[in-house]
Amino acid sequence: MRDEDFDFQAYIAAQKEPAGRARLLRFGTYAFRGDIKDLRLLHALPPVRMVVGAGRQLWLGWGRSAVLKDARRVGDKGTERLARLSQHCLQALQMPSLPIYVTHHLRSLGAQALGDAEEAFVAVHHEAATVRSDEALRFMLGRELGHVQNGHVPHCTALFYADEIAGTAVRWALRPGLLALRRWRRHAALTADRAGLLCCHSVEVATQEICRALVAAQRQKQDVDLAEVMAQVMAVVGGEKASGDETEALADAALRVAALQRFAQSQYYYDHLKVRDDKGQTLAEIDDQLEGMLRGYWGPKEARG
Repeated sequence: MRDEDFDFQAYIAAQKEPAGRARLLRFGTYAFRGDIKDLRLLHALPPVRMVVGAGRQLWLGWGRSAVLKDARRVGDKGTERLARLSQHCLQALQMPSLPIYVTHHLRSLGAQALGDAEEAFVAVHHEAATVRSDEALRFMLGRELGHVQNGHVPHCTALFYADEIAGTAVRWALRPGLLALRRWRRHAALTADRAGLLCCHSVEVATQEICRALVAAQRQKQDVDLAEVMAQVMAVVGGEKASGDETEALADAALRVAALQRFAQSQYYYDHLKVRDDKGQTLAEIDDQLEGMLRGYWGPKEARG
């Protein structure tokens, strides 16, 4: 983004009454409590609004057309499988229909919810749409639909373009907003993972997809395989301390897996599966546990930051 493209005063003028908008936020009934608290707060933070505004300008300026160049909308000929899986996920999350595209972009991500407050869609990389199993695709689609359902998309889009945003002349003013969004992203991931599990019904598949994303990130630096990374993640879930160059990413993935394991034992999830079991924990009890886990994983480091 060129420096002159970001009209700060125009953006501030368009962002009146953030507290009023925050009161109108809607969340899935499964959403992680920490995510809800964070998102309501983010809407009231001027640095975050600046970052979201910069991301929106990038999105409207060239981002949207770049992602959708040569894309096919799900529902068109040749996308029948993805259309069927998408419909399953929309029904599982009780969401209205929204655009889903198959694109040649986003290879390292597999799928991504993108857009702004007026428009949101999910883009799926064509390779993922071809080679992933039905269960894996349901988890991927469910996660991104969860981002849409819980009001994450403008913030996710800003983070998607974080490198471009951080390169502007006003990066000194945008840095606090980017830091706040990156801290929130950890909580948002827990909510989105829950949506994915509600769609795929398999903790094992969800775990594999979380680890697959970690593999994609690590392969930019070193040669790793999925089995190796899964073993490392599950060791951390079991209580071992993460170590090595990817300590933070490994601990983050382990946290997501552990959080999903607990959500899968909730009464909410049992009811969703129509399992006759009244011994599941409430979401409030599970969220209490997750907040404690988050303090254990991240509290000391963030307190120093």
